[in-house]
Amino acid sequence: MFALIASGVLLMATPVILDTDIGDDIDDSWALALLLRSPEFEVKLITVAHDNTPVKAKIAAKYLELVGRTEIPIAVGRKTSDRPPRLSPWVKDFVPIRAKILKEGAAEAICRTLRENPGAILFAIGPVENVADALRLDSGAFRKARIIAMSGSIAFGYGGQPGPDPEWNVRASVVDAQVLYGSNVPLTIAPLDTCGTIVLTGEDYQLAYRSKNPYAKYLIEQYLVWAAQPPKYADPHVRSSVLFDTEAITLGLTEKYFDVRTIPVEVNDQGYTLRRGHRQVRAALFWRDKPGYLHFIAARIAGKEGEK
Repeated sequence: MFALIASGVLLMATPVILDTDIGDDIDDSWALALLLRSPEFEVKLITVAHDNTPVKAKIAAKYLELVGRTEIPIAVGRKTSDRPPRLSPWVKDFVPIRAKILKEGAAEAICRTLRENPGAILFAIGPVENVADALRLDSGAFRKARIIAMSGSIAFGYGGQPGPDPEWNVRASVVDAQVLYGSNVPLTIAPLDTCGTIVLTGEDYQLAYRSKNPYAKYLIEQYLVWAAQPPKYADPHVRSSVLFDTEAITLGLTEKYFDVRTIPVEVNDQGYTLRRGHRQVRAALFWRDKPGYLHFIAARIAGKEGEK
């Protein structure tokens, strides 16, 4: 386990698992870059979820090879369709050589890794099929774990519009989301109320866009490929798309940028996360320092923390 030095005190990095549907929206790639650039975490496992998971595993594997992090194993979740992810052109001719793609399934790998690493954080930034499968397989493995998920919409929806929306990660696999929200594992969520408006522009975006740091360089390489696929969402030379998933990673580091409150949350059959029921969830409902947050994620990915 890696160690950190803070104010002369030796600290151990927190073991983490990332469960991601990387390759569809590019925000998963930004979240992965932020995670790998955070020495507070020791990434024990990456699992890929939803749709064409074998291709998504190649996307994660290529990035890990390019940034030299091939010690991190990748487990493939259940394949739910043959639909190619939007980022699939980035791995068209890629054959994993050094990356560790496990034969073990995602649910089994999650349970084993949690048992081997008590106190681990599981970051869930896609539809939670793998997480729910792991809970069904061995809920006891989660006894000392906590989950931080990009999930839900409480009072505001996409684009900061008033009123909740059925958020994609919930709506894409409602039954599995109900398993997660129905469990007793400590759960913190980054809902659309805050994460739905995370966009880097101006100097902050240019920190990442122009960085020669490999984590940023190969992230932007992915973004340029992703943005070229129809329909086009953003100009990758001047701004990011919405970086929903980065908020979940940040909540594992600090909550200082957000107003996090404990509320009841229940998932209905239409994929809405309703503020009712017995399940208590910690949710980042409001911003405390959005400009500070935007600078933080850009600077950390670029290796430029402390610069303005």
